[in-house]
Amino acid sequence: MPQPTPLTPSAERSLNRAAQLALADNSARVGAGHLLWALWLEESNAASVLRSLGVRRDQVELAIEATVGNDGRYDPVLTTDIVIEARQFLHRLDSTSGELTSEHLLLGLTNLAKTQLEELGVTAEGIERLLVSQPETASVPVGDEFRLGSDSSEPPESRDLPMQEAGNFDQPSAPAAAPTVLTSELDAYRTIDAAANRAREGLRVVEDLVRFSLGDRFLTEQLKATRHDLSIALSSLHPMRLLRARDTQGDAGTTISLPTESRRDGQLDILLANMKRCQEALRTLEEMTKVVSGGNGDPSGRIERTRYRSYTIEKAIATTMNSNRIFEDRRLYLLVTESICQRAWQDVVIDALQEGVDVIQLREKTLSQAELIQRGKWLREETGAADVILIVNDRADIAAEVGADGLHLGQTDGSIQDARRILGSSALVGVSTHNIEQARQAVLDGADYLGVGPVFQTKTKSFAKHAGLEYVREVAEEITLPWFAIGGINSTNVTQVRDAGAQRIAVSSAICGTAAVLDASKLLCESLRI
Repeated sequence: MPQPTPLTPSAERSLNRAAQLALADNSARVGAGHLLWALWLEESNAASVLRSLGVRRDQVELAIEATVGNDGRYDPVLTTDIVIEARQFLHRLDSTSGELTSEHLLLGLTNLAKTQLEELGVTAEGIERLLVSQPETASVPVGDEFRLGSDSSEPPESRDLPMQEAGNFDQPSAPAAAPTVLTSELDAYRTIDAAANRAREGLRVVEDLVRFSLGDRFLTEQLKATRHDLSIALSSLHPMRLLRARDTQGDAGTTISLPTESRRDGQLDILLANMKRCQEALRTLEEMTKVVSGGNGDPSGRIERTRYRSYTIEKAIATTMNSNRIFEDRRLYLLVTESICQRAWQDVVIDALQEGVDVIQLREKTLSQAELIQRGKWLREETGAADVILIVNDRADIAAEVGADGLHLGQTDGSIQDARRILGSSALVGVSTHNIEQARQAVLDGADYLGVGPVFQTKTKSFAKHAGLEYVREVAEEITLPWFAIGGINSTNVTQVRDAGAQRIAVSSAICGTAAVLDASKLLCESLRI
């Protein structure tokens, strides 16, 4: 029988961590992405090689995201396969130490995930050129069927099976002393296991809601990244102790339920219930991991950051759902500026309200405060009677004074939170955005809607460059928070904007700058609703 190939401590820790990552993600087997991420986390020689090859941390994170996401890019593999591949490189390179190093594991991955690693610029030839032998601390021999965790009690026949099929982990293949776990530590592991399951379940429910009901790519990615952060935070904990501490049958809480748990009043209720479930579980994890981690990897600190991130995501999703209700049938947004009106601005507003304008913004840069208040109060009366939303540009004080529905902010006009301190929590706050990063940030900041542009050259505002139709397409692909394409849009180009993905537009000159306000408004509305 061949002797086990010894592993260096770094290689052993990397395989252990890869197994822990897989277990934390409820993956049946260790994936190539799990091992790639584990090698990087261990700050191993393999990580130095990856950096030398120009592989960035975010690219490594994407590798495990592909594994967790089950998108087929990184096929699940067994630890035995990893060791076999690594051993082949060990023998071919005629290593004098006879030990499997982290570099050998990385080389093994070049065969197991050849196409994917080549996308990162990682090849066996490139690794071998960079490979420099470095002495490591004494190695610990590990069998060819590498054991999950450090317990020696797992039966050999179970090691090649998926975790769900591995049978009784506690049945030793030879007499061996079980690791000693204090009762208080056992209770801590049991609590962590239950809280981790609750947190993952809650996040998954919300992710499915956002993915399949809202169809919001950006928020789905935020939730997926949050699950990923939680998995990484828990990866430093011993996976077998978590499983052995589990006692679902003896859990008194499984038989306790409240009447409110059997019903949900719509998707917003589902969102809030499951986000609270997740956040409560994260708080428990934050405290209990302090008991068992011994400072290893600081899981508590990472979990705390994940919990804070969940609050931001909850706000963004809830705001998106609420704003979609408010703006559901509102497609045409008119910015009223007297200086570009061919007719009296009041007549423009009255005609526009008759032909489908759903939102009106008071946008005047040169009027005095008294004139703005007088004009705002007139608009409030007209828009209120027509059930049209009234927004004031820039000036939160004016919006509050005239009872407007909300405020619109540019990128340099202050924060959403500052506006809400003046207007109250029920006010709508829109934000102008000129690139996808600004749009994403505005969603997380809690904007109720976005301005997306400028799409074309505009008469009302000058820009060094235009965001263009490509930016409209980017937002259409990622974001479901209501947004209005803006900038130079009129009856001759509105179909281009609509075809790029815009369902709503904001205009000024296209309506204010014509004498035929009724016809212009009607044509724009019809173009949007085709």
